[in-house]
Amino acid sequence: AFIQKFDSGGKFLSKIGGNATKIPQQDGTFLTPGGFAVDGDGNIFVIDSGYFYSPGNPFGYPVGVRLTKFDSTGKFVAKKDYDVNEKGILMNPWSACEDSKGNIWVTSWTNFNDAGEVDVFTPDGRFIKAIRGISDQEPFKAIGGIASDGKGNIYVGLGDYIAKFDENFNFVAKIGENKVSNVFQIVVDAHDNIWAASNGTQSIVGFKGDGTLISQFSTAHAPNGLYVDTAGNFYTTATDTNEVYVYSSTGKLIKSFGGGGRSLGKFWVPYGIIVDKDGNVLVSDTENGRIQAFKANTFELLWSTPREFYEPTMLNWTKDGKLLVADCFHNVVHILSTTPPAIPKYNFKVTTSASKIEVKAGGSANFNLVIKNLGSSNDSYSIKVESKLPSDWSVSSILDKADIKANGRIIIPVSVTTSPSAMPKDEGKITITITSQGDPNLISTIEVTVAIPEAPPVNVYLKGEKIALNQTSVVEITTEKVEGLYGISIVLSYDKDALKVEKVEAGGILGNDAIFLENHEKAGTIVIGYTLKGKV
Repeated sequence: AFIQKFDSGGKFLSKIGGNATKIPQQDGTFLTPGGFAVDGDGNIFVIDSGYFYSPGNPFGYPVGVRLTKFDSTGKFVAKKDYDVNEKGILMNPWSACEDSKGNIWVTSWTNFNDAGEVDVFTPDGRFIKAIRGISDQEPFKAIGGIASDGKGNIYVGLGDYIAKFDENFNFVAKIGENKVSNVFQIVVDAHDNIWAASNGTQSIVGFKGDGTLISQFSTAHAPNGLYVDTAGNFYTTATDTNEVYVYSSTGKLIKSFGGGGRSLGKFWVPYGIIVDKDGNVLVSDTENGRIQAFKANTFELLWSTPREFYEPTMLNWTKDGKLLVADCFHNVVHILSTTPPAIPKYNFKVTTSASKIEVKAGGSANFNLVIKNLGSSNDSYSIKVESKLPSDWSVSSILDKADIKANGRIIIPVSVTTSPSAMPKDEGKITITITSQGDPNLISTIEVTVAIPEAPPVNVYLKGEKIALNQTSVVEITTEKVEGLYGISIVLSYDKDALKVEKVEAGGILGNDAIFLENHEKAGTIVIGYTLKGKV
């Protein structure tokens, strides 16, 4: 359990941290490092997810959650431990909704066999209150979906009923007691009717706000997610078939789509489902870690997010059309916009394949300059190159102008040739400035450094045995850390009155193709040299 550090060329530099052997962890060690970040000063911050434990529960609770800070050299600086039971810390959030005041209510799900909880937050994420039951005598156990009617009432799905609360956190009534089982999700329709995905009874059950039963119909498979569109059609997900099912307002099966798989358009344990104002269907593809959208009526794939979530579960809308996503194993609720951002007429991005390149003396450093047109219009770009290179280094010719279509890109190869006489630590810089002709205020500058690496320290080892008087023996010379060297020389001194050197034989210090030179004419001194062919 550690973080590995590499240079810009992919060369391994060091590792940071180590394996923890106990709780609390020893300073600078990890149980399950889950992510890291580096600040502008090079300090490294690592979040340790700890480990999960609960008797009889394979998911359990994280223990040993810690944030550790290291300096730029990897030395431990500070730590902060987190208590996952602290108020406002979500634990397996399952479903979220927005009330009429804009506050966010979240159910925390724990396999329908442990204690459940509802946490309430302000619109900007500040914790307000935790609700752990309808009373002190009747805590939540199995807890699932949650919904708001936007008129001051909140409905919480439980093991065998729906709990109704007001927005002041007061319990109001039980709805559907013993008529539902394991309510995975709840939806309030346009007529303020409450619909429950009753997973345990494999049915959709509807109630009026006062608890009166409206109707109930069986589903093809046990429902998980649930949504009711403006026409009264029902949309559910089923994890045993990895499909979405669409039913009419009377409960007749209209369509199913999806199926198990990892490719786009397929699902792996889908839970949440919702329909947007255009009738498009959004599905939280839970075990694939993404959300996929399908076109209204035809259910053709429209788009998919990257696999950036960790167990996204139930989906819900806010009043202003943002999407609430409960991310179960990330222990957060995301508030997302489904409206694509406006694309400016002119915009671009510049990247390079490397910001620093090390190359041997006489060699060439090659990299690509990539200009991507992010605007909605075609554009031209001026390219200005400034080089601060040693006088005997050179840079290849580069275009001074590039025309790129909207959403297009161009790749420009750049080569810097160093001098054979360059010395270790010599370096030069190339600064490239790109300016949009459509909007001259859009300017991007990048800098690439080319350097001759410093020769690494070479370790030399002598291996031999005790030599009896007037006897002959062999002394073996081996080396370490000679990678990347053009040549190496070794000077050995010995007692000329006690020893006599008969001969020196070549080894494979720089490889079998290296030129070997040696001189032991001067008593008391042996000079050994290796050089790669073609090098001086």
